[in-house]
Amino acid sequence: WTGSRSAANLGFVDVVAVAVSLFGIILQFVSDRTLYRFRLKYLEATSVETQNCPETCRNGPWCWSRHPNYLGEVIFWLGMNFAVLAADGLTWMNVAGIVNYACFFRVSSSLMD
Repeated sequence: WTGSRSAANLGFVDVVAVAVSLFGIILQFVSDRTLYRFRLKYLEATSVETQNCPETCRNGPWCWSRHPNYLGEVIFWLGMNFAVLAADGLTWMNVAGIVNYACFFRVSSSLMD
């Protein structure tokens, strides 16, 4: 189905989409790694993921955001929405992205705390 189409050149919005998505991925990685290292300081190394930590992490991205790994997830999907805008403009894919954000913020975020 792509045989009759010529490849479009990458534009500014494509670069923004990649940059935003990569930033989201990096934020998720740094947040998870920071929290893991923080929990290693306070918990036994064999059960870091399952025990409750007596302290609250305030290191790295955790000093700026309550849930930076979720913020990274949202930023990643925002980059995907920019990629759709770059490809086709406002389509049903961006409507699906808006529904994704609504579900995330109304359902998932309410279960975080």
